[in-house]
Amino acid sequence: MTGCYDDGALRAGLDGELPAEALRAQQAHLAVCAACRARRAELHALADQTTLLLHSLPPDVPAALAAVRQQIDRERPASAGGRSLYRQSSQRSISMTSTRVWRPWMGWAAALAVVVALLALPPVRAAADQLLNIFRVQNVVFVPVSRERMEQLQQLNFDGETLFVTPPQQTSGSREMRRVASLDEAAALVGFTPAQPGLSRPITQTEFAVSDRATFEFQVNVESARELLRLAGVNDVVLPDALGAAPIVAAMSPAVTARYAGDGYEVMLVQGVSPQVTLPDGVEMQQLGYAALRMLGMDARQAATLAAQIDWRTTLVFPFPADINSLRQVSVGGAPGLLVSGEYDGERYQSLYWQRGERFYVLSGRGLSTDAFLAAAESVR
Repeated sequence: MTGCYDDGALRAGLDGELPAEALRAQQAHLAVCAACRARRAELHALADQTTLLLHSLPPDVPAALAAVRQQIDRERPASAGGRSLYRQSSQRSISMTSTRVWRPWMGWAAALAVVVALLALPPVRAAADQLLNIFRVQNVVFVPVSRERMEQLQQLNFDGETLFVTPPQQTSGSREMRRVASLDEAAALVGFTPAQPGLSRPITQTEFAVSDRATFEFQVNVESARELLRLAGVNDVVLPDALGAAPIVAAMSPAVTARYAGDGYEVMLVQGVSPQVTLPDGVEMQQLGYAALRMLGMDARQAATLAAQIDWRTTLVFPFPADINSLRQVSVGGAPGLLVSGEYDGERYQSLYWQRGERFYVLSGRGLSTDAFLAAAESVR
């Protein structure tokens, strides 16, 4: 239909920034235009999602990210709609052995908190696995990335394997999960009392396992990292030689995995303590953080403002597609959590990640309604 409104005008109407006459005209158009009504609903949902994602951050950080969001909204084509990443990563069932796959990623991804730009948003990583890495540190900043920037990064003519002198690898500890008979036995092995959910439906099967204390490390090829920044158009950052002078090391504490199953449902809770990350001497984390933000598409002014406000010693920058529709922030016992949900072969899957003090929790499940799943998370004590 002719006379349709672009995203800027629709958002101005949502934000109460249109003059009364212009607002009445827009409302009259919306009454007869299904396309504009649908796009307005998408923009409204996106604004609500952004508010939730940013509500737990210091005041200056959301303000800086809001400017980034506005720029993305201006650049996004009017026809761009929401999309779900969850189906790319859904599994038919939850397996205890899958934790063995996640654990190496969790170990070195925590170290990558300060050099996240060097990975350039690898498209092969599934959304759930990305989110699993988030709460291995104390704080998280969610940075929206436009679809155009993601496509640019994915199309770079760059061999990611050249980023490392030595690739991410486990250097100590066992890779195998150790089965145990009970949570009491798990507690004796890991040194803390595991929390457990209070499920409302009968439990017919339980499994428990613990992971070993372990160390992961990798060493960055600085020249290759500089080339990546150049290809991505980030020319105002000079990575220090010190970044590649020694390995980046993440020391992982033991973690506990518990699986509970009943008639038509199952949940798995992974919990542990965030790792300690050691960087080479002489590395300025704020500078690397600035490089990460520039890599994700921020202009120099926005990146400098945000980089100066983030405590890079404890914070992971997590890039997420600006138009994702299966990701939302929730509250779990007063702590912010990130919920991923979707369906696969007609069955609902959900994963929720949150941090309480130095302890992280990852709850995954199938066969539960969203309300029942969130209630299970709230019951974890």
